[in-house]
Amino acid sequence: IILFQINLVDTCGLERHNALTRSHYKDSNVVLVVYGTNDKNSFDRVSDCLSEVKDHEPGAFFFLIRNKIDLEELEEDVVSQQQEDDRYLHSATFKSRNRVSAKTGEGIDELMKNLAEFLFKNVKRRSIKRNSGTFLSTKEKGTRKSRCCKF
Repeated sequence: IILFQINLVDTCGLERHNALTRSHYKDSNVVLVVYGTNDKNSFDRVSDCLSEVKDHEPGAFFFLIRNKIDLEELEEDVVSQQQEDDRYLHSATFKSRNRVSAKTGEGIDELMKNLAEFLFKNVKRRSIKRNSGTFLSTKEKGTRKSRCCKF
């Protein structure tokens, strides 16, 4: 039996305070980089988040999370799936790309299953340490709504 401790930390734009954010992803095996389909700036900051984490935690693996997919049906998304594909489809940087809605819960179970399978497979290969994963949001500080992080 292999037990995992998975710590999910929503930094919600705390990247501006580098020391605080670094403490959140220090020693992480997996970093979930999340952007909102309705926020072009969050999508554009994905590469900045990757650089920051790679500089301070070079052994981390990355999952790209497309959040707020519930807005796609309402045509309120400003970042299309095609834009994500154009930028990241052939990138080896992300070990998984997932589509979720924190509001409706769609895709969350699949994301957690993918994360658990990835950790299990790579711990058996000894590619990663037995500790935690981290959730890194690209949302800017001050744009957080009161319901931002409730599931």
